[in-house]
Amino acid sequence: MTSLALTPESVDLTVGQEVTLVPRAEDAEGGTVSGAAVRFTSSDPAVAAVTDDGLVRAVSPGSATVTAMAGDVASTSLVRVTAAPAPTPDRVA
Repeated sequence: MTSLALTPESVDLTVGQEVTLVPRAEDAEGGTVSGAAVRFTSSDPAVAAVTDDGLVRAVSPGSATVTAMAGDVASTSLVRVTAAPAPTPDRVA
């Protein structure tokens, strides 16, 4: 394996939303390498937490970089998190 790509490369979420990052490992000819063990980490789990399967959950406003590693090859995805909109009170007629 010579390269690793994450989809999406960047994502905007609101607090509470989730997205799954999909890794794609490639060999020198650009062919897909299956079965590569990929490990995910977040630069700031208090903003964006990530599971071993690449599921990212928006925790609090800010930005975090999620890194996927397979052997000595890495790829990143930027996660931007904004606050969830405040609920609007019901209108009384």
